[in-house]
Amino acid sequence: MLVAENLKNAPGIKNGSDYLFQSRKLLKQSQIQYDYIDEEFKKEIIDNQEFYLMNCSINYMGLNIKQKYYSTIQNGFCLSVIISFIDDEQKNVLEKIINSMEFNKQPL
Repeated sequence: MLVAENLKNAPGIKNGSDYLFQSRKLLKQSQIQYDYIDEEFKKEIIDNQEFYLMNCSINYMGLNIKQKYYSTIQNGFCLSVIISFIDDEQKNVLEKIINSMEFNKQPL
């Protein structure tokens, strides 16, 4: 899933970690019960862009579904990429796609 959100009304969000902190609060308040959500977020660089990463897992209909949330802030927007997978093969394919992203080097 790819999400872009305007942060005009969220002045406290300065980086992907701030965004994931707020996202985690929403996930914990949702009716869906997550089995695991990271308490700390890891920084990852993708095509010279600083992303923060949050891992989650949920058991749904007998499947242990894992998710990775990648978030960065650019030009007043948060860009988040969320991948969901049930095994290492799926995770590896999705991570390869994430790591192939390219960003415009020119400021907008």
